[in-house]
Amino acid sequence: MFKTHEKSRFEVMNGTQIENAKRIVIQIAEEKLYTNGRGMACFLCETVDPKEYDRTTAEGRAAAAEKELVDEIEANKIEMEEAQAKIDALEELLAEAKDAREGMRNAAAAVREENQTLYKALVECRRIFGELPPEIETLIAKGEN
Repeated sequence: MFKTHEKSRFEVMNGTQIENAKRIVIQIAEEKLYTNGRGMACFLCETVDPKEYDRTTAEGRAAAAEKELVDEIEANKIEMEEAQAKIDALEELLAEAKDAREGMRNAAAAVREENQTLYKALVECRRIFGELPPEIETLIAKGEN
C-alpha cells in the first residue's frame, strides 16, 4: 500500500475502529494483517485528520501548478502571435506611407520642373512680344521669387 496523502498516517484498525474513526480513512488494505485476541480482523489503514483532508496532495498541487503554467504559456503564445500580427500590419502601413511620401516628392519635383519650364516659356514670350497682360506679368513676378 502506498501513501496517497501527504498528511496521512498508517494505522492498524479493526472493523469497529474503522466504523467509529474520528479520522478520515483514505484506504484500507485488501488483506487482513492479523486477527486480534477478540477474533476481529485487523487491517492496515491510511487515515488523515479531517482538518487536513482537502484532497490535495503535493502531487496534485504540482499537477495543478503545471497545468496553470501550460495554460499561461499558451495564452502568452497567443498574445505574442497577435502582437506580431499587429507589428507586421504596422510595418506594412509604414512601408506604404514611405512609398506615398516618395510618390509625393516625385510629383512635387515634376511640378517644379514643369513650372520652371512654363516660367522660361513666359519669359521668352515677354522677350518676343514685349509687355504681357497683367495676370501673366504677376505669374512671372511670382516665379522670380
